[in-house]
Amino acid sequence: MSDIKYKYLLLNLIYSVLLAFPNTLLSQGKVGDLESDFEYTDTKGDSYRLSDFKGNVVFLAFIGHGCPFCRAVAPSTESDIWQVFKSDSFQALALETWNGSLSQAQSYVISSGITYPLLTRAGNELDNYRITYDNYLVLDHQGIIRYSSADNGILGERYRIKELTDTIKQLLTRTGLNSGEIPVDFNLSQNYPNPFNAATFIEYTLLTGGYVTLIVYDLSGREVDTLVDELQSPTDYVYEWSPQNLPSGIYFYKLQIEDVEITRKMAFIK
Repeated sequence: MSDIKYKYLLLNLIYSVLLAFPNTLLSQGKVGDLESDFEYTDTKGDSYRLSDFKGNVVFLAFIGHGCPFCRAVAPSTESDIWQVFKSDSFQALALETWNGSLSQAQSYVISSGITYPLLTRAGNELDNYRITYDNYLVLDHQGIIRYSSADNGILGERYRIKELTDTIKQLLTRTGLNSGEIPVDFNLSQNYPNPFNAATFIEYTLLTGGYVTLIVYDLSGREVDTLVDELQSPTDYVYEWSPQNLPSGIYFYKLQIEDVEITRKMAFIK
């Protein structure tokens, strides 16, 4: 079999897998998507509607009551996220997506030590958010997903505390929720197609103007291409990236406006 034919067969196989398992591999909690509203009761019987927290930064933890990985990281979500950022501008919510009994959900709260609400029988949100359990999202004050752990590998390896806390800090600062700064807001979409074998498109939206850089890095963190380095006005932007003399692999693109940045990853297959 020729190398060219083999590469195209491999690429087709990857796309087939993405199409066959959309809830686990494709657009999991996609950054840039608007929130999917929900309403559930917690383990104390209090009702929570997500849209009631519009205007706040929101951390969502999708857990299963018997998931060992979820239990392992839950104490960190309490100490490093909830206890650090808890305020009128920030809310943390856990969603029990295995649809366990009330007693099972209460047992999870006790064993994990979380004090923020655990919403029960919330399994429908896995489909609504196109995500799996053991994943974590951060929503901005407009209800737009700004961080998704679904980009971070396999089950049990997704919880990355620094990425989460950095995102929350940036959102609380740039929206003026924790400071007097002027809001600076933007949306960076996932590149398309992804994976790709020739060229891909990177799209973002600026709600306010500012100095913008869009830079591509390889897996080692080495800068391989600069797509944008200029002052830009509020509007939609799309840039095509065609890797030149680069090997197949995982690459990252980082959009930075002033002192705020978002990074996404993409897969290049020759």
